[in-house]
Amino acid sequence: MVGVLGEVLGVHRALTVMLLAVALLMFPAPAAAGTGLQLDGDAPWIVPPELFRPSEAMSDHYNDTAQTLALRDVELDWYKVTGYRAVIIGNASWNPALQLRPEQPAVFFGDAARHPWLETTFNLTARGCGLERGREAHCVLRIDSGFMWDGAWVAGPAVVAVGNGTRGAVYAAFAFSEHVLGVSPWYRFSFDQPLWTGQTLPVEPAVRAFPPPKFRHRAIFLNDEELLGFFRRDPLGEQIFDPGTVDMILETLLRAKANTIILGTTPYPDERSLKLAARRGAPH
Repeated sequence: MVGVLGEVLGVHRALTVMLLAVALLMFPAPAAAGTGLQLDGDAPWIVPPELFRPSEAMSDHYNDTAQTLALRDVELDWYKVTGYRAVIIGNASWNPALQLRPEQPAVFFGDAARHPWLETTFNLTARGCGLERGREAHCVLRIDSGFMWDGAWVAGPAVVAVGNGTRGAVYAAFAFSEHVLGVSPWYRFSFDQPLWTGQTLPVEPAVRAFPPPKFRHRAIFLNDEELLGFFRRDPLGEQIFDPGTVDMILETLLRAKANTIILGTTPYPDERSLKLAARRGAPH
């Protein structure tokens, strides 16, 4: 009887250990707190109003669509890492006195050329962002000491992802994803997937500045369509790759800070991937 009871208890302990191991795999513990500023899922995003539109209302203007689509990619990254949908507010309607808790950080995105209020509010040049060095320069900036907003002092910290020009702003958004959220630029086509941690990585250093690229054109070429194209067939039969795959390729291209795509050996002149590349801000 004692031997049987011991066997039962042993099986029970083994099952308990196994269930605990499965639980740890399914629900990883949040990352340990770092030394720098970390954001949780409640931190609001402040963006220019033209970048905050539903899909059916988004214009075909290159400057708007390229930045909006990049922000939507980063919004999905934010959800995967923090577990929260991003709270996105147009800068013209944001009232920090009503929409921000004391000492709560906020995140800002934009193009310094099109949205000069970013320079006025955060003194980007004086803080070393280096956007004046040329096209496609971008930076991720941490503000610890508060800032002025619409004539009132906001005591909380801020994180600013800003670029020189439309593509610089796109790169800034993806730099925020890579260096603050910890998301690999290649995750769409790799096993290195975003991990839920409940909060971001520490926003360090205070200024992460990226100068203009050395090469003006940095391209990828979709070759070997006869070998690769039919893994993701276009259900409408209009082009080799389906639109979803083309979009992921363009997203990865921009995350890796390339800026040009050659859409196959002989792309059809009327295929929709050409329009999608233009909307993404990737010349073809």
